Amino acid sequence: MTINNPESYRTLTFEGVGTQFECKRFTSLNRFDKKTGELLERDEWEYEYDEDEDIEGGVVYEYLKIYLKNNDTGETVCLNETKTFEELGIEVLGLENCLQEMDKEDEKITEPVDDSQLKDEDYWLLKEENLKGVWGNVDFYKGDEFEVELITITVNREGRENLCRIEYDGEDLYPWELNGGGVTEVIRPS
Repeated sequence: MTINNPESYRTLTFEGVGTQFECKRFTSLNRFDKKTGELLERDEWEYEYDEDEDIEGGVVYEYLKIYLKNNDTGETVCLNETKTFEELGIEVLGLENCLQEMDKEDEKITEPVDDSQLKDEDYWLLKEENLKGVWGNVDFYKGDEFEVELITITVNREGRENLCRIEYDGEDLYPWELNGGGVTEVIRPS
């Protein structure tokens, strides 16, 4: 492949859509109408939370695309356009567990929650931002070898999505150039 010419400058890019999220505990939560004392609908609750929680997330496995670009010639190829990660020789960890978890989720029947029976401390907030763009990249300079087998994708089931952590040659890759699609906040019972 001329794109992967070791005598040229190349960039390996991981692109896709994904999510970054924070799970927060409330510092204050008001679920009841101040005048009547009646329980309000969840979207009417007033709350505050700490800003010091960790942000987690990643690119959604099903939408991850891997591109290799020869920066000298401008040629680009999507490595997983016609082949699976496994066919390319990329190690994918955790996918089997995620698929099993998806099957369990499909079988599970969720009962409606009676908010009047729970206490304030039984709730937490899921703050989520949908993102699109580059979730990691690696540059290969003249003389550097690119080997697709050095890519590792670790998949975890988070919030009904299969989110990935990406490594190249044992080094974690982090989001590089992401565009946001809005932030949502959802109150969930524990």
